[in-house]
Amino acid sequence: MRTLIILLALAVNLAAEVYSPPATWRGKTIGKTDGNPWVDDKGPRWRLDQVYPDDFTKAENWKPMAWANVQKKDVWFNETGSQGGHPAVAYAGSKFDIGMYSAADNLEWLKTSALVFVAPKDGDYRVKFAATVTRWEGGGTVEVRYFTRAKSADGTEVITRLRVDGMATDVPLTIEGEPGTLAKGDEYAVAFCVIGRHSGASVKISALGILGTATKKK
Repeated sequence: MRTLIILLALAVNLAAEVYSPPATWRGKTIGKTDGNPWVDDKGPRWRLDQVYPDDFTKAENWKPMAWANVQKKDVWFNETGSQGGHPAVAYAGSKFDIGMYSAADNLEWLKTSALVFVAPKDGDYRVKFAATVTRWEGGGTVEVRYFTRAKSADGTEVITRLRVDGMATDVPLTIEGEPGTLAKGDEYAVAFCVIGRHSGASVKISALGILGTATKKK
């Protein structure tokens, strides 16, 4: 048994890392996506997408959010597919404030956004963060959904939903997402939705990190 353990240790090296969003993440030009994705010294690492229309399985529905000033706040926001200034994402002091809205009369889709992480290397990834949810209109259920976005052998993008969690309102939460196995350049995404009709909510997120465990053969 000891020999087997030693052989496995020689064959596989597990290196755990935590990836956090930049301390400052702002756009450059109103109405433009400059700065989204955020790029580190090795390439694109973080992106904010609006998912519209709200069929999460279609890659073309994931659209990078532009920089905007909405209701006197600097936020990431796309006008097309929005309602009442949502979905919108504000980011300051390493904290996210994410606004969302449900389907409504004549606007039959979720107004939702997703935080996307681009894997820097092959490995297993999952998200962990602290959250407080506030429902400011209606009684819709607030959800967090976890996805991976990966390229198949023929180059087709495959979007896989890993799990959906309900989020209690007005109660501080610590959330840890479902692990996803990614190749370098694949994506791990966390989307926030309010389900129902004529319902709005916001989720404030802090201490967010992607926990990555890369497997390397010796």
